[in-house]
Amino acid sequence: MSYLNNNEPLVSIIVPVYNSGDYIKGTLMRLLNQSYKNIEVVVVDDGSTDQTLKVINEISYDGRLKLVQQFHSGVSIARNTGMNNSSGKFISFVDSDDFVSKDYVSVLMRPFLSKNNKSIVMSIGKFKTVDRPQNNFIDKKTMIEMNPSQALEQLLMQKDDTDVSLWSRIYRVSSLNGLRVNEGIVFEDLDYNVRYLAGLDDKSVVAFVDAVVLEYYQRTDSIMHRNFTDEEMTILQVVDNVTLAVENSDIGVRRALNNKLISTLAGVYSRSVIDDASYDKQMLLYHCLSELSKNFTLKKPRTLKSVLIVMALHLGKSFSKIILCMAYKATKKI
Repeated sequence: MSYLNNNEPLVSIIVPVYNSGDYIKGTLMRLLNQSYKNIEVVVVDDGSTDQTLKVINEISYDGRLKLVQQFHSGVSIARNTGMNNSSGKFISFVDSDDFVSKDYVSVLMRPFLSKNNKSIVMSIGKFKTVDRPQNNFIDKKTMIEMNPSQALEQLLMQKDDTDVSLWSRIYRVSSLNGLRVNEGIVFEDLDYNVRYLAGLDDKSVVAFVDAVVLEYYQRTDSIMHRNFTDEEMTILQVVDNVTLAVENSDIGVRRALNNKLISTLAGVYSRSVIDDASYDKQMLLYHCLSELSKNFTLKKPRTLKSVLIVMALHLGKSFSKIILCMAYKATKKI
């Protein structure tokens, strides 16, 4: 079956999957039933051992679905594999359990299809975190445009139901300049988007669409719900990567990043203490958190959460450890 529409540029949707057999069919069917038809759905199976492949093969009759298999290597490598096997001039990332609007692609492509769109490199929609699908997608059919620095600050501060995640957005492939996801790290979405946006020139435009396009279901095996693992120590590499990426950025971007890193690292450090990671690992995380707090300022942009974290750190290691862990247990948020 052909859905080719010469008036619609091809959009590649990358979906990494691993043991997603219980919910992958619903995700893929919502993508294949998009109102915007000229898409390819690149499913990268990361070595699943359950019924995932069987489910995918049952709907392989749709020629827009492309299955790529690899040995179990992690979600970052799976996303890169998907990018390397995609053909579209535009690209989007969707997780295997995301609940997307039937107009997900058409809404996010709206800025790219408008007049004077050549400078637009990225289109971002809103998302809602839910405990079950609500199918409550509101489209106000308006958008605002920002330069990359303004957009990065907006995302780092998580304003207006946006974040530095990889989903709920579409990238113009040519603007990526071959940029790939750093492999073997946690918070790879933060790492990727900071490096991407910080590397764009001021003539580039990021469009924020005033529409909820995705409902994000936080599963019990997500980072914030599982026990601390050594993999999370790679947050230290992420801190180095993104700090270097923004060294020449506006002061507002650097403050927003510092705010985001303090909040994120406080969560990782708290988990390392709660789950009894080695003393050396706890100290490495605590030292990095303390160093970040030295650059913290009450000048905006900043959040109340980061202010409270820095205040706790000023009480000394013993007291701050107790306070941060109690707060983390109470909120379970990074």
